[in-house]
Amino acid sequence: MVENVELTHDIALRAGELRKLLRIALTDCYVIATAESLNSIALFLRIEKEMRNRIGLIGRPPVEFLVED
Repeated sequence: MVENVELTHDIALRAGELRKLLRIALTDCYVIATAESLNSIALFLRIEKEMRNRIGLIGRPPVEFLVED
């Protein structure tokens, strides 16, 4: 199921924190922050080069990938 989610101040702040920590694309950080706020899973097609070494830094990553390399 897909829903539109309104951007909140908390999501924006968490996305900024993730950006500083992970140094991945800001849009990816917003996807992860939104998934965290909804207690859901952020779904990405594949692990990109910039994510590969940093994804473990999230803590309890609400992240899944459709294609595993």
